[in-house]
Amino acid sequence: MNNDYSYLYQRALANATAMMEANEGLEPTSALKQAAADVGIPYGDAMGDFVAWANKTHFGA
Repeated sequence: MNNDYSYLYQRALANATAMMEANEGLEPTSALKQAAADVGIPYGDAMGDFVAWANKTHFGA
């Protein structure tokens, strides 16, 4: 995990989890990207790194 984004990663992951719990059928990648954007993780490589981290640590992908 990028230490510069550590807090944002945790916030975004919590937000994405809440989105998926509230909206059955919401795709995890969509929730992760939306949550990342909402907390200020920029689109591009930074968002891709977050999604990869979340998939690896939270979803076991």
